[in-house]
Amino acid sequence: MNTRNIIRLNFIIVLFLITFRGVANTNVLDIVYTSPKNNSILHLPQTQILIKNKTPLNLDSFINKFKINLLGNQLHNYEYDLRISNDQKTIIIDPKKEFELGEQVIFQIQENREERIVLNLEFTITPKTSVSPKNQINPIIAKASRFPNYSITINNNPWNTNLFFHISSPPNSSVNILDTNGQLSFSKNMSAKGMDWKVNLDNNLTYSDRNGGWFVMNNYHNEIDSIYCKNGYVADMHDFMALPNGNYVLIAYDLQPYAMDTVVTGGDPNAEVEGLIIQELDSNQNLIYQWRSWDYFHITDNVHLSLTSNFLPFIHGNAIDIDFDGHFLISSKGLDEITKIDRNSGDIIWRWGGSKNEYTFINDYPFSGQHCIRSLGSNRYILYDNGNYSNQYTGTPKRSRGVEYILDTIMMTVEKTWEFVRPDTVFAASTGSIQRLPNSNTLINWGNIKRINNFTYSGGAIITEIDTNNQIVFEIEFANGENAYRAHKFDWFFDSSIVGCANNT
Repeated sequence: MNTRNIIRLNFIIVLFLITFRGVANTNVLDIVYTSPKNNSILHLPQTQILIKNKTPLNLDSFINKFKINLLGNQLHNYEYDLRISNDQKTIIIDPKKEFELGEQVIFQIQENREERIVLNLEFTITPKTSVSPKNQINPIIAKASRFPNYSITINNNPWNTNLFFHISSPPNSSVNILDTNGQLSFSKNMSAKGMDWKVNLDNNLTYSDRNGGWFVMNNYHNEIDSIYCKNGYVADMHDFMALPNGNYVLIAYDLQPYAMDTVVTGGDPNAEVEGLIIQELDSNQNLIYQWRSWDYFHITDNVHLSLTSNFLPFIHGNAIDIDFDGHFLISSKGLDEITKIDRNSGDIIWRWGGSKNEYTFINDYPFSGQHCIRSLGSNRYILYDNGNYSNQYTGTPKRSRGVEYILDTIMMTVEKTWEFVRPDTVFAASTGSIQRLPNSNTLINWGNIKRINNFTYSGGAIITEIDTNNQIVFEIEFANGENAYRAHKFDWFFDSSIVGCANNT
């Protein structure tokens, strides 16, 4: 080949690369995740289909190059709306009509020019729908508005910021902000709203609604957003993340029919089994990620339930966090397990605790019935261990505790690096939270306390702050019946220009 032809060929290559980078590169289909998963079952009729690409896509170019076939065996050729997520990587296919119960759905992406099928998914819709429980905490109807009844028993130089908590006990059901001096800076009866009242990662207040949504309030006391699950699910009130990039992360429970006689002798052929759903929405509230326990967990992973029951809440997810590497962490109280889930593919990275535990505890017994998993970075984690089965390991009465661990993901070992057990050995079978504060103190809400010193407890919530020497520097106790699901401390308060009243009466 002569020099002129080589120059000409190089020019063509450069021109192609410029064109490819400008247009074609946004149209390379390299799928890293789909929802639903191929051959998955028990989807709700409102299901959207997600196709996540490794690199950004141009929606117009995608439509020009590919066509989509969406077929059902009971109602063929579904029409759909097509849109793309904010990051330009997730194609969202939203059917204009709900799928039929029991229907097997086929989804295909086909090249227009060559008519080659580049993706084929098949999934099945649930044979019947159940009303998923909206929460696992008894509903509270506020009869009147009054301030919470509390006393501060210790106040010895805690972290000098505000305490956020929600009290749920008739006639009081209020969200509250308490300053370090023990004075209520803010208290409001929100009726059905208020669970998990906290400053979220986007620096706004967030709180749940018992009707299945989450609300965002800014520092001017304005509700600026309300968020609900997609695909027919009802958001659960245990946990919620509002991310700095505008995305939202929700969890939901999913009650499904399950023939337990195919799993265990004597099982109920018409049993209802509760699954767990994780959803991430972008800032336009497009669904961009969905994870379902049905694709990864099995009912026999729970070793505590009677598998012959007609209702099996076998997971009871109660907390979600994002780990230092961007992947999801979930706490499943029913499984005594913390699970790390790939935020891109949905695959399980590891399972820690419970019957499917992959780690060896070096210097501790396994947690059980735990709440509030939080990542501290570099494979360090803190959680509130309710200790529902702690007596089986310690030989002493059940006890709750705060505990910190470091995981070795190569040797698959876990080491306890910190623990706090109250001197009076509190035991709370449910709820509770833990927070590592910026000054390295730790805040613990002890949950629904059943016993103190092995005696029945007749009071309300107890919230404790511990310093780095495990000394209690702050403690607040509430009256009998006034319970707090979680408690947090934040250096945050409403804009001062809109707080207060000029009328002293």
